[in-house]
Amino acid sequence: MDRVYKFGVIGCGKVAERHIEAIKNIPNASLVAVADIDIERAKKFANGYNVKAYYDYKELLKDPQIDVITICTPNSTHPKIGIDAAKAGKHVLTEKPIGTKLEEAEELIRVCKKYNKKLGVVKQVRLNPAVQLIKDAIEEDKLGRILSANVTIRWNRNENYYKTFPWHSKKDLDGGTLVTVASHYIDILQWLLGGVKSVVAKMRPHIINGVEVEGLGSAIIEFKSGTLATLEYTVCVYKRNLEGTLTLLGEKGTIKLGGQAFDEIELWDVEGYPKPDVEILKAKADSLGGMSPYHKIVYENFLDALDNKTSILTDGEDGKKSLEVMHAIYKSAETGKEVEFL
Repeated sequence: MDRVYKFGVIGCGKVAERHIEAIKNIPNASLVAVADIDIERAKKFANGYNVKAYYDYKELLKDPQIDVITICTPNSTHPKIGIDAAKAGKHVLTEKPIGTKLEEAEELIRVCKKYNKKLGVVKQVRLNPAVQLIKDAIEEDKLGRILSANVTIRWNRNENYYKTFPWHSKKDLDGGTLVTVASHYIDILQWLLGGVKSVVAKMRPHIINGVEVEGLGSAIIEFKSGTLATLEYTVCVYKRNLEGTLTLLGEKGTIKLGGQAFDEIELWDVEGYPKPDVEILKAKADSLGGMSPYHKIVYENFLDALDNKTSILTDGEDGKKSLEVMHAIYKSAETGKEVEFL
């Protein structure tokens, strides 16, 4: 019988609910504590899940029964909490992004290695069956040479959103709209297309007064393979979310994904490869449903990695790679120059 790993969740915001539901639905995982600086919120979560509440995450880290820390706090705080957790003898699973500053992300990776603690970064979009199908098609050379790719994110984040989640409006806590809304999708581009050669980008401010993060941006990403990818993102769409799509144009086929998180096939025109039924694959997936159904699989993979049965799906180095690209996009937008990778 597999060992049961005991979890402490730091940060009791909206995303924490998805993590806790995943933990509750895995036999060899157990939630024992939560922490949040908002005392009432911590109490509400603790009472709802019948676990202990802490109001300072450092006190939670002293709990000897906890094996793994899940980090669900504002983006910029992830590395510091993760470093403290590793030093306290805990494994670390953090929500994306790994952090907002490269040097802090690198320090988190270094400390986890030093203390021999596992580090995972949640990138569950890779697990969407439609994305898996594209990965397989590329690896089997079904599309031939990939000529170009596009990610388009056209969402709405209105005043009520920033009132409900005020830290998202602060550049020092959030890191920027690119970091919050496009982190998963830059990871997908890198996972599918390989290493990045250069980026060039432009951005514009948010249309809501007082919101420090950008409202929209566009980037051209050149991959070492020669593929050119374009990224268009905005949170200033009128009234409601409009789309989130991924398009690949290859010598032998075209694929376009849409849906809530690249989980629906809008177009599949590939030579000698009929359109697969993604709904059948979704039904077979060990998921929980809802907006982010694949957190459970992320946890199962992480636990298998703790038992040395497999490698972590997306580890600290994977988290760092997407952060490097996002930093380059910001640098290009700020300087007006193309940013090249070594």
